[in-house]
Amino acid sequence: MLCRDEPKVRIDMESRKPLNFDWLPLAAVVLPFAIYVAQSLALRGWLMDDAGITFVYARNLAEGHGLVTQPGLPPVEGYSNPLWLLVMVPFFWLGLFEPFLTSKIISVLLVAASFYMMLKIAALASGSRLWPGLLATCLLATNASFIIWTSSGLENPLYACLVVLLTFRLLVATDRTVWVKRDAITCAAISIGLALTRPEGILFALAFPTVLLLSTQESIRNQLTLLVQYSAIIVVAIGAFLLFRWLYFGDLFPNTYYVKGGADWRAVHGLLTMQDTYLTKLSELGTSIFGRHLWLLLPIGFIAWGTATIIKKEYRRQHAVLLTVTLLAWSAFMLLPSDWMGEFRFATAFFAMVYLSAAILFSRLLPSGRSLTVSKIFMGVLVLAGLAGSVTLHYPRLSTWAKQPIVSFAGIAERFGHRYNRWADHLGLKEASLLVPDIGGTLYYSKLRIYDLAGLTDRTIARTRPNNEQFEWDIETFYNYVFDTLEPTFIHTHGSFTMRSQFDMDQRFSRDYVPISEYEDEYASTRLKRKIMSGDYIRRDVAATRIKELQEIRDGTVR
Repeated sequence: MLCRDEPKVRIDMESRKPLNFDWLPLAAVVLPFAIYVAQSLALRGWLMDDAGITFVYARNLAEGHGLVTQPGLPPVEGYSNPLWLLVMVPFFWLGLFEPFLTSKIISVLLVAASFYMMLKIAALASGSRLWPGLLATCLLATNASFIIWTSSGLENPLYACLVVLLTFRLLVATDRTVWVKRDAITCAAISIGLALTRPEGILFALAFPTVLLLSTQESIRNQLTLLVQYSAIIVVAIGAFLLFRWLYFGDLFPNTYYVKGGADWRAVHGLLTMQDTYLTKLSELGTSIFGRHLWLLLPIGFIAWGTATIIKKEYRRQHAVLLTVTLLAWSAFMLLPSDWMGEFRFATAFFAMVYLSAAILFSRLLPSGRSLTVSKIFMGVLVLAGLAGSVTLHYPRLSTWAKQPIVSFAGIAERFGHRYNRWADHLGLKEASLLVPDIGGTLYYSKLRIYDLAGLTDRTIARTRPNNEQFEWDIETFYNYVFDTLEPTFIHTHGSFTMRSQFDMDQRFSRDYVPISEYEDEYASTRLKRKIMSGDYIRRDVAATRIKELQEIRDGTVR
């Protein structure tokens, strides 16, 4: 095995001074945490609208309605982060949930925990030095993507925290001469948590067996025993979850998969052969870390690191852990379809691991034996230089996002939640419904029955309206469903949803609906190469009996 040159007797990691959870690493969290909080304040009024979908499911589950978007609707798995959803449920039980305050406090605490564990990992893997962990956490605290998506109300901070925790527990295991059953159980539990936080998190289930086979001098019998124990826990837990999903939702995949797509064998083949799409993603990812002119440092660094890990024996066990987890985080990002939300939403865990690993590797390249004073000066200069470079690269991106954030929960809540509530009240509608593509803030505040034009929470729309290239669709069934089954009181459409739905292609749209307000949609018209309208629409039969009230809405008297 790769560890066969390791000494027979090793000191348990938990008995070493730098890992005794003393005041020094805890105090060292203060600087990166303060930087992170100061930067994230620019986004204090923003949550991603999709976070509202999770909040709504958590609220309905806490109130006893089940995993549904609204009481009385059939269960549809319109989320892809069940563990993050469950984290929110107790706050609804206690009456302590407020969308902005609660989600951001939880996220900030998870970020602090991640920083703390990164410092402990760096102390172990860099010969008890403090500065590599401090450098890694400070760089991460200024990374625009990390700040944005851990402030979004989505599951990113939990995902990153679990990845760092898995790395820490694997290092604990590899630091011993003998692996124990507790290692298999702990790593299996964390891996299951990752799989339930994001679907691609299942990839991290490969970390434990990979590190076990590469970095221990265990007997084959003991390795097999641990692998069987670990695999049994993973299979039983994931199997139980899939059984629950099938019995409760009637599918083996979340409904979001049919809308957004996911990794398949073509994606794996494309990544392994580094086809153009994946080379582009790699260059963009490298540019986000090192800048436009130095992005090649990312693939070159991986190759050099892997080669050194194989050749050099001194730190092989630790590097096997870091390299394995970092590559799995990278693969998870690369295999997923491109995300329209931007700013590398699926790379949060990768950024944490690449900064951590790079700082540790850099510390290994530096000569040891400096005096304490020189070491402190060097540490301070290096951290400050890293901070300056990272802020220069990332602050403009964060500033731009803060000025024009995408699909705000609060904005959607006002535009489609509160506004349609006021319209329905003004029109005297007791049981109105709305078909709309942005549903996070809408569902959280709306009094209407909400139907999801995006399809995330609607099984039929997800499978019939054009969504992504992985699946075929049936536009006629989609039209029949909308106009004959749902018959929504209101319809709102815009942008890509106008382009994909093309309601004007079905005569029932003009027959049954009249505009409240509409405009030519340049985005949809350009892509369809014909004029097409977007806007707010109301059923013709409803409008015919409320002419005065509807005109007041059109005039802006009722907003």
